[in-house]
Amino acid sequence: YIVLAILSPVLAYLSEKTEKILTGKDYPFNGEQWMRDMVRGILLVVRNMLIEVAIIIGIFAVGFIPVLGQLVSLFGIIFLFFVSAYFYGFSYLDYSMERRKMSLRQSIHFIRKNKGLAISTGGIFALCLMLPMCGPTLGTFFSIFSVVGASASIVEYEKTHNAIKDI
Repeated sequence: YIVLAILSPVLAYLSEKTEKILTGKDYPFNGEQWMRDMVRGILLVVRNMLIEVAIIIGIFAVGFIPVLGQLVSLFGIIFLFFVSAYFYGFSYLDYSMERRKMSLRQSIHFIRKNKGLAISTGGIFALCLMLPMCGPTLGTFFSIFSVVGASASIVEYEKTHNAIKDI
């Protein structure tokens, strides 16, 4: 999350430019809206981080239960990878939600309905982070592809479903 927080202004700009290339729509800078988006982003990251940490602690605690703990140790790592990918993807997709002035509740609802999109978008970043020594560096580079893919996916979703806010 630290990498994403540091890159957030760059990724938001990249997401915006991706949509401009795909749709031709321009989003002029507004300082007041930028501050609202910053607060919204912080609230969302804190919420997602708390949920993810609670899931990790829950999996860890279940690991101490005999027999069940052995099953969790086999499948827990895979499950936690998908949990992380979901929340990373959530962050990438939210740049587009934010631009559409969706509330946190609307954004959460949309991404819950489209879990596969969030997992696939965040999966590349999550895979990169698993690489020893070069993971964070590669992850930073691949986050560019993830945010472009997320923005393009939202534009495509809007084309096929005629709207996104109605979700």
